Amino acid sequence: MAAAEAFGTTPEVLLGADRSRAAADGRAVAMTAARIQGHSLPSIARHFDRDHTTVLQATRRIANPPH
Repeated sequence: MAAAEAFGTTPEVLLGADRSRAAADGRAVAMTAARIQGHSLPSIARHFDRDHTTVLQATRRIANPPH
């Protein structure tokens, strides 16, 4: 996964439960990339073992970063 490399972590960390900043941001970018590619929220959620609302929140966070 390119997102894992960009955030200095591994794909296993992005798919795991780690809540560190690098893992959470990398996971959000990966989820957003999957969404841009046309994958549904439920399918992305299943891949990351998360709820679809987590994917929605992650994609919104990437689209509208805090100031």
